[in-house]
Amino acid sequence: MNIVSIIKTSAPEVRSFEAFKYLNMGMLSDIKRKTLPAIAKIVGLENHQTLHNFLTESP
Repeated sequence: MNIVSIIKTSAPEVRSFEAFKYLNMGMLSDIKRKTLPAIAKIVGLENHQTLHNFLTESP
């Protein structure tokens, strides 16, 4: 079982899994700065608030 499968089964909401997926994509990307606004931009989000909420509200 890989980490994505583990998170997907334990994420209480689809939004949580989506935020995890976007953060993971951003961290593995070749962008120079791994900030939330930069990650949000490359994954197509309007702003970084969803990513921020996931990081601050996840158990």
